[in-house]
Amino acid sequence: MINMDELKQAYRHHLLAFKIKPLQAYARSIGVDSPTKQNKDEVILSIIAVRTGEIQPIPLSTRGAPVKNTDFDANLPEGLEEIDVRFMVGKQNAIPSLPNSFDYKARINEIKRHPTVWTLRDPDAKEPEDESAKRIYKGQIATFNGVSMLLPLDGLDKEEKFLIPVELIRQGELEEGDVITCYAEERGQCLVATDVLTVNERVCGTYRRKKLEESALCFPEERLHFYDGKKFTAATNKYLEWLIPFGKGQRGLIIGPPKSGKSTLFLQTANAAKELNDGLQVFVLLVGQSPENVGLFRKQVPAEHFVYTTYEEEPERQIFLANLMLSRAVKYAECGNDVLLLVDSINALASAYNDTEESSGGKKLEGGLESKTVQYIKKYLGTARCFDKGGSITILGALSCATGNPADEGLFTRLSPISGLDIVLSGELAKRRIYPAVDYARTRSKDGNTLASDREVLLENKIRDSYLPANGQEALIELLKKSQNLEEFEKSLD
Repeated sequence: MINMDELKQAYRHHLLAFKIKPLQAYARSIGVDSPTKQNKDEVILSIIAVRTGEIQPIPLSTRGAPVKNTDFDANLPEGLEEIDVRFMVGKQNAIPSLPNSFDYKARINEIKRHPTVWTLRDPDAKEPEDESAKRIYKGQIATFNGVSMLLPLDGLDKEEKFLIPVELIRQGELEEGDVITCYAEERGQCLVATDVLTVNERVCGTYRRKKLEESALCFPEERLHFYDGKKFTAATNKYLEWLIPFGKGQRGLIIGPPKSGKSTLFLQTANAAKELNDGLQVFVLLVGQSPENVGLFRKQVPAEHFVYTTYEEEPERQIFLANLMLSRAVKYAECGNDVLLLVDSINALASAYNDTEESSGGKKLEGGLESKTVQYIKKYLGTARCFDKGGSITILGALSCATGNPADEGLFTRLSPISGLDIVLSGELAKRRIYPAVDYARTRSKDGNTLASDREVLLENKIRDSYLPANGQEALIELLKKSQNLEEFEKSLD
């Protein structure tokens, strides 16, 4: 027997992918009464009611303007027929569940048909000759003085203003921090969004948002992967895959003195995580970095996943962009996505916040560090979490120590206890140009009990208790570089 509630939900999933004109054209063809006078939700409900027999179709009429060919989309009825077939043969479970649904052919194909996605309009770009190849804009929603605007994903300033109408915000249940793709039209000196296609990589209407503050949480249980034996074979990747359990929802720190290889480790982590973990959104935030370091990352990290500030920029701008990236990660996770946010560095972020007015009024700590600054950083890292029913935010931040700056030491003392993962780098190994300069004896995954297998726990104990005391860190790194797989590595420890 067909479950009508599930059938209606499947119909609705499919119909939400289409614009109102194709929906009205199809509705008229099956006998919906006055579809052109209905909004999108009403048309969808009417179509479902006619197809399920709840409403009798009216006789077709030749009165009124004929339906334009461009209004009719063959994918619409074909998709409904496919749903009917699945339900008739008892395969309704093949329909994707609402929170994780992403593969709506009609909507996704609509986006793919357009050759380019502009973060914001390129003034030198030529208008497409084919009217069907309309421009799609992509950006992040931010609110200024009560006005919702679309900002470029790379955080760079644009002269052009891009507004999001209040009606669109309300209809799409959009929130500040959401990343959307949309159509837009020129109105005066600015662009105005007209139709939202996706929200945080989810097709509009196909997801349920779970608020960060209200969601049930769990300990990290699913591992992130960094080694495949083909493209990603560096010793850093082997460390993260074999010896340092790193899971979705952890908050971690890469701790080490200056010039110990933190940025290189970050870059290798970002590249491997993006390609080896399906569906994982990897964002990189650089705060107060040198132009050279920024240039290194820009060559390898997609612009829409990369936000940076250099050391000469104002503290307020550095904090604004850091908050922009964090809110993006939160909104992605609330829509059911897994997110990895890499922050380099926590020290620069704290220094920038310490120089803003928001940090004043608290207790003075070591090196001029404000107590409110420490609280801000704790809250930033504390955003990392694993939702009980899908979605996670993983944060990995670089933290410099042994710099001679009392403020850095104060940060290290206060932040290390709240992290679930400490990857400690050795200044001595880095001086001898031995990379990755991981000090495995001091590196800890504090959530390892839920992430590591019994085999991995035994391997870790063997390395810490017997191999390292007898052979040292350098020998362990060389062993990792030579081993092609975990079995070979285990045998070489004997």
